Amino acid sequence: MWNKENMFNKLWDAYRKKDTIWVKWVNTVRLKGKSLWGYKGKATDSWIWRSIRKHRVWMYEHAEMIVGDEKGRYFDISRHSFILWLLIKGRLETRDRVSKWLPSCERSCLFCEKEETQEHLFFDCVYSGKVWRKVLGMLGLYRGNGGWRMEFGFMINVKKGSKMQRLMLKVASAGTVYFVWRERNRRMHGKRMRSEGVIIQEIVMVVADRLSSLRGIKCEKKDWE
Repeated sequence: MWNKENMFNKLWDAYRKKDTIWVKWVNTVRLKGKSLWGYKGKATDSWIWRSIRKHRVWMYEHAEMIVGDEKGRYFDISRHSFILWLLIKGRLETRDRVSKWLPSCERSCLFCEKEETQEHLFFDCVYSGKVWRKVLGMLGLYRGNGGWRMEFGFMINVKKGSKMQRLMLKVASAGTVYFVWRERNRRMHGKRMRSEGVIIQEIVMVVADRLSSLRGIKCEKKDWE
């Protein structure tokens, strides 16, 4: 089954020329030395290839914003990036959205009892705001946080710090969104509530592991605590 995540993974494999039979076929038969981004396609392309090409638009537009730069894009195809993408597009099923088609749905935030909206949950909420401020503080960034629109603008425009710090911020942003959303879902399904400190430790481990997996970058948990 070719779902969205499969499409993104195939695109990333093709971009970095991963040593697989499929990637070799794409570069030899389809691209023929041309850029993945510049390939316009043919009428004879299969539906799978047409779908993969369609998804490259989103990947190109958001890869640099999430993690990377023009010289070497790193696009992590994971649950973190997917949840962040849904948030950017305003498609996360927060309670205010669900209540539009299910009036009986509770609208209160599972962390603080205020109305759960995308703007509130990321990161105007007391719980998620504390997590976000702590993550920023570990990166040497100190500021009062607001709702999602304000924080998203901050994420994509921050210039302070070294290249490593900015890369850490991009990975940590996706991780923070993901773990806050996961904790919210845990509570909605009646699982044990976890403190902000537990979520923060998960984010620390993710950033360290994710950056350590990149070629030429060494990063340990102690590097940003």
